[in-house]
Amino acid sequence: MRFPIFKHYAWSFGLNIFALFCLLPFLLLAAYCHPYLDDYEYPQYVRKMGLINHTTSTHLSLSGRFSSSLATGLHPFVIHADESLINYQVYVAGIILLLACSIYGVVMATLAGGPILLRTKLAAGSVILSLFLLWLPNPTEAFYWFISTLSYILPCILEALLLISICLLFTIQQPVTRGIIWSGAFLLAFLIPGFSEITACISLTAMLITLPLLLRRRTIFGWWAIWLASGLGATLMLSAPGNFIRIHQVGVGVIYPPHAVFSATIATFYTLVNWLGTGSIVIVSVLILPFFQRIANTLAAPVLQRLTQYVLVWPLLLVGGIYSSYLLTYLSIDAPPPLRCRNHLYFFFVIIWFISIYGWVAYRLQQGKHVTTVSGGARHLLLLLAVVLLWSDHDVALSRIHLNRGFNTVFTAYRDLLNGSAAHYDQQQQVRYRLLTGPKLDVLLPALTAQCKTIEGRDLSTDPRWWGNQGWAKCFGRRTVRVVIGK
Repeated sequence: MRFPIFKHYAWSFGLNIFALFCLLPFLLLAAYCHPYLDDYEYPQYVRKMGLINHTTSTHLSLSGRFSSSLATGLHPFVIHADESLINYQVYVAGIILLLACSIYGVVMATLAGGPILLRTKLAAGSVILSLFLLWLPNPTEAFYWFISTLSYILPCILEALLLISICLLFTIQQPVTRGIIWSGAFLLAFLIPGFSEITACISLTAMLITLPLLLRRRTIFGWWAIWLASGLGATLMLSAPGNFIRIHQVGVGVIYPPHAVFSATIATFYTLVNWLGTGSIVIVSVLILPFFQRIANTLAAPVLQRLTQYVLVWPLLLVGGIYSSYLLTYLSIDAPPPLRCRNHLYFFFVIIWFISIYGWVAYRLQQGKHVTTVSGGARHLLLLLAVVLLWSDHDVALSRIHLNRGFNTVFTAYRDLLNGSAAHYDQQQQVRYRLLTGPKLDVLLPALTAQCKTIEGRDLSTDPRWWGNQGWAKCFGRRTVRVVIGK
């Protein structure tokens, strides 16, 4: 089956090539990336204490993120004790590819069960992947800081797998296969909330929204088991003693709930406005309305139709998941979640946004109301506008100081790759390794001067007592490590 936005093979091929264009710089930059602060710290704990003891100790004294602690066992410096830089870079590239595959998997699963062509599904997946990579809040903490990747990008992949599992349960009837899928879904529903406060909030929001649906109809035990597994994981995460110990150590003052509610509301509104304000998601949403309308009219995607039969579920999950995440952080530390958390929220937003749009289109058609779409000429103008928005640095005042600073994350990654910033950053880090493996026990490291926005994160401190410096010192067998400005 063909659809307007994908009706020519060239369009589908072009969208796939554009997605590859967006993915390529992040994969190439993996060859220049280096471990960050606790990429050396936590693997040492796991190797010394064992994975289970590390997870238990962290849960009781530092953080309730039991799944994140368990995922530390997947860190290349745990699996490969030699702490090889090559292994680290290969794992970074691997997780980027896994994330891309998970996005394509979600699209394939939701559009399954009908006559939609494979190339159409691939093109739709390419659109989602491109939008995610173009406006990713912080690529450094998403991909190149592997501890952060395990905590905030790995759960994105697992959430995608859970959604794929649910879609498969709608279509597969073979008992043994269904039993395997149910088992995997139970495990995923339990583990996902345990990665962070963000995943726990999203899980609790999903539970709250789906509870009336489970109660109003005769529901098989499996769906209740997934619901309960998610609740157990979220409870284990949020009620951990380590959470309260850490909040006490941070020393946050008195936080008033009305202030937290107001701040979370403003922050959620601001977040949604800015993510939609790039223009790309809105333009793509308008362009694919005919596609959604056609498959809703012809029931060409029965799995997606079944997922969206309750039209308010997905929009409520989208807004509620983001709002509850902000509310918890404002109640805990009186601040919004850091960028690494917003990487996860943006993945969640992009996926749920398009499912919500389809649900709205299908609902309108069920009510006998036609969805207005743009004509062929207007579509070409919108495509031109999308290209302009991608290329623009959004420097309305034409100020030289802001020249080329507003590019999306894909263009920024290409700029870091092609202007030598990534190579310069890599060279500076190699100099540091030579100093760290030299004869001196008290090591002075030159400050990083490379401006590589995509892969360069927080540096070591001038204070050798800082935990990041101490982690590096232990890893390389030094007494102290510190950065010297101007060296």
